[in-house]
Amino acid sequence: MRKKDKCRAAIGIIINNDDRILIAKVPLHKAKIRMGDWEFPGGTIEVGETPEIALFRELKEEVGIEVVEFNKLTSYLHSQGNHESLLEVFLVTKFHGRGNGLEGQETHWINRNDFSNFKFTLSHQKIIKLF
Repeated sequence: MRKKDKCRAAIGIIINNDDRILIAKVPLHKAKIRMGDWEFPGGTIEVGETPEIALFRELKEEVGIEVVEFNKLTSYLHSQGNHESLLEVFLVTKFHGRGNGLEGQETHWINRNDFSNFKFTLSHQKIIKLF
């Protein structure tokens, strides 16, 4: 039996002053099996990084958001096939930036009741249930 690939990721639920949440389409260079799926911005926690530092770095790189205020929502383990991810999920309530896709991905600011209009990655579907 093959050993599972493991990673840790920091995910940002970014809420603006209009109570809208930023979502992003999975960038083409990351879309092997997730083509066309949507997700909350974030990414892999690198060796030596804390989840918080990874959150700041990933949101700046992916969507041009500089985090000002945040708090941890939850952590959970997601397994799919031979891949296992520990997701560290943060709520970002104050930030600088507009939330544009800097990796060529489409982004939208949506209302909480609009989640069902978008197909989210399996690993992010559990986050939606928090709302």
